[in-house]
Amino acid sequence: MIIVQKRSAPREPADVDLVLPFEQRQKSRLRTVLATGEEVGLFLERGAILRDGDCLESDDGRIVRVVAADETLMEVRTADAELLARGAYHLGNRHTPVQIGMNWLRFAADRVLAEMLSGLGLTAQTLSMPFEPEAGAYAASGRAAMSSARSGESVLALVRLLHLASPTLPIGAYSYSQGLEWVVDANVVHDGATAERWMGDVLECVIAHGEAPAAWRMLQSSAGSEWDRFREWNTWFLVSRETAELRAETAQMGAALFKLAVELELIDAPTLSDLGEAQTWTLPAAYALASRGFGIDATAALTAYLWSPANACCVTWASASLPSSISRKRLRTRTSQASRPGSPSRRRVTRRNTPAFFDRDDASTVTTGRP
Repeated sequence: MIIVQKRSAPREPADVDLVLPFEQRQKSRLRTVLATGEEVGLFLERGAILRDGDCLESDDGRIVRVVAADETLMEVRTADAELLARGAYHLGNRHTPVQIGMNWLRFAADRVLAEMLSGLGLTAQTLSMPFEPEAGAYAASGRAAMSSARSGESVLALVRLLHLASPTLPIGAYSYSQGLEWVVDANVVHDGATAERWMGDVLECVIAHGEAPAAWRMLQSSAGSEWDRFREWNTWFLVSRETAELRAETAQMGAALFKLAVELELIDAPTLSDLGEAQTWTLPAAYALASRGFGIDATAALTAYLWSPANACCVTWASASLPSSISRKRLRTRTSQASRPGSPSRRRVTRRNTPAFFDRDDASTVTTGRP
């Protein structure tokens, strides 16, 4: 497969053409074929639309020219500027991509839209030609776009991280309580203080010694495209789940998050190809892939990963109408301490009480939270 990861200045002649309809020219992650029949994977900057005549450079040095494919469109024409403006307004009000020219509007063929415009007094004609709709009022180019992108990077990264770590992410988190229901039934947890202690113990004594180190390695290996190592740690984590319920939990949530990441184009075509044949993806593996797609720093991603189960338990606790004196602020502090380098509360783990999986590629002493 030919990999394309960057744009190029226009060059003539180009080495090969890439013919795409507008829908595919909006995608930054795409697996398709060149005009020669060769398979190609696009991995471009997000938010940019490919236009007819744009040039890309493949990893093997070839210049790939983008060609807008002919599409079935509808066109309305009128010399009445007010009527044309009304038609454009109603199309825009329906979030319809529109190409605007002198006395005409073009949009993807749609019978319902054609009938709506007919009601305004505009007759739609069908035609086949390339589609180049308006990019939108918020689209920018050149230095202004780059400056705007840089200024919004930190905010966007935070929003993406909050979205990814939220217990409301539609991957089935509410189907599991991390054992909270059982300890409530057993009266181990019966008030705010015992709930805080139990959740803190889960973070510090269980997750920080197994799940967090495995998640950290998957975050690192996915960021570095070390897929053999990534698959190895995914398998290790799956077999480390002690019960069928724990294995089902990580497999079900991992599969849901993996599917969501693919649908959101967070996992590009080249990565899907490198990952190889389908296997059971655990939750930390899918989380690492989604974090990579969002461009989230590994340390921030791990901190959010540690916070997520604690936050979910808080929600479960509150929804059960139990005493709510537990402090999320104190849980945030304990979570942060578990992942922050140099924290005085982080306990040190030596070989004699560390699982054997540390021995292969770690120093003789590691610290929890950031292995």
